[in-house]
Amino acid sequence: MFELIQLEHRAYAPSVRLVSVDLFDTLLLRGTRPELDRFHDIAARWHQRLLARNLNSPGVEALYRCRLTEHKLAYDRIKSQDGQGEVRQEVILGSIARRLQLTDAAVPILAATEIAYETAAVTVNAGLATLLIRLRREKPVVFTSDMYLSGQALAGIMAALVPELADLPLYVSSDLGRTKRHGTLFSHLVSVSSLEPRDILHVGDNPVSDFAQPRAAGLNAMLLPRSLGWRILHGLRHNRSRNRLKRTIEP
Repeated sequence: MFELIQLEHRAYAPSVRLVSVDLFDTLLLRGTRPELDRFHDIAARWHQRLLARNLNSPGVEALYRCRLTEHKLAYDRIKSQDGQGEVRQEVILGSIARRLQLTDAAVPILAATEIAYETAAVTVNAGLATLLIRLRREKPVVFTSDMYLSGQALAGIMAALVPELADLPLYVSSDLGRTKRHGTLFSHLVSVSSLEPRDILHVGDNPVSDFAQPRAAGLNAMLLPRSLGWRILHGLRHNRSRNRLKRTIEP
């Protein structure tokens, strides 16, 4: 609560002419279920949806392992290109379909199923949402996100969960090929807004992407982290998932 009061004070300051807000784990809050487990959940839903549409499925485990492989390969390709681009959902799913010899009709089913899962897996930071709904009446508010899902997909999630903010501009790394983690998305935001960097306040949960990088780009930044309890539990569950997966692939 104190952090939101502090954010409100900073956001309404006359020197701030635009407020940029991170999406996941800032406005849209994930539970402590780690990514590896979420990917397995999604694979199970892929399997169900493919069968429901009378399409062949290689099974939950094959879909899950393929997702892990193609996800890593996609990020490795970005790293080999100086890490300046971003992975896109359509590329990952297209690679999965080719590797598992799924039909072309399977790809949009996989995409829609994953987006539906992501929509159901998050809750809205109600206090922050209320603040942004008021704030947008006074000055521009935009969302910036490093995410492999497209801006269109994120807009759909927003429309389902917080429709009062769903029409705000979205600057998404997968659409623009620029990222917060490398600072290039902030440079783009400055350029398109025609503002000076010091006129912009960015808010998010990641110490690097949402604090160090915007500050390096000349923006004002405020860290709005998840609670310590959430971070500890998420870290424990993440490590447990990694160890469990490692045991299953060791000879």
